Amino acid sequence: MGLGGGSEVACRVPAAVVGLAPPRKMDFLRRAFAETRLRYHVSKVIFAESASTGKLSRECLSLVEEHPLVVLSVLREHLHTGSPHAYAYLHLLEKIVDACSFSFHAAMSADHALHEKLVKLAVARAEGGERRKVRRLARLTLLEYSRMFVDVPELQSLAKLAGLVEKVTGKSLMRALAVESKKVAFVDPRPEDIILISPVEVPVKAVPSPQRTSTAWSCHICTYVNRPQATTCVVCRTPKTTRAASPPVHKSKAGNSVSAAEILSGTVCHEKSSAGATTPRAPTGEGARVPSPIRSGKGNEAKGETLAKRGAPAAENQA
Repeated sequence: MGLGGGSEVACRVPAAVVGLAPPRKMDFLRRAFAETRLRYHVSKVIFAESASTGKLSRECLSLVEEHPLVVLSVLREHLHTGSPHAYAYLHLLEKIVDACSFSFHAAMSADHALHEKLVKLAVARAEGGERRKVRRLARLTLLEYSRMFVDVPELQSLAKLAGLVEKVTGKSLMRALAVESKKVAFVDPRPEDIILISPVEVPVKAVPSPQRTSTAWSCHICTYVNRPQATTCVVCRTPKTTRAASPPVHKSKAGNSVSAAEILSGTVCHEKSSAGATTPRAPTGEGARVPSPIRSGKGNEAKGETLAKRGAPAAENQA
């Protein structure tokens, strides 16, 4: 506010205009005003075309052919993930590319800022239905560019955008589009799918575990493996019992004590006295008999012949 109560408006003149002559200043201002008016007009036409679902108007096509850089600048401002009109402007860009001439394609190929915008839309994390639509359309657009401009040397920068997206994401663009097209449907529950649960807690009875089938057992005296149905050892006639934690010390008929270690190791299987030795029994149906070694001594030759005679019929039956 001035001292007299009037208002003072400060106009800031660009630095490039300060040193110019009056005619040059007027030319610069005219050009700046013309560019601003043209940009406003292009923005108005582009916004109207983005809301339209039909073909492009003649006015829009003429602006695209005459001022491709201005049109690309207006489109580029709305091609980001936070814009609510990103899908509409991206769809409009696709229609312009299909309808325009090579001059607009060349301008797109040189616009690296537009390339960066398109790649960001294609690799952005989509949260929500609208953003997923924008990302899918951006991927389809870049995939179409890779097919349209692959044979044009001047437009290779547009054809390589799809490969750049695959390099950033590490996934095939075709496969990513195929996965996005799949949908999951939720089906209403059927009557047979409903399981009624009682509000009263009922204890579940323990299901009796099936008894384990009996297996062959080993004798704790002579370590012979007997059949499951055998109740006594076939060799030493020891009853089937569980081995004690500390086996007792056995005594021979002569009164000499025999340690359990000697019995388990097989050192002492019979009495030392040949007179008290029991005659080996013939094999029975409960298990095969393991012949005991014949010790040298008086009367053992006859016992050897007896064992051979008794073992012969069993061998014939087994054969």
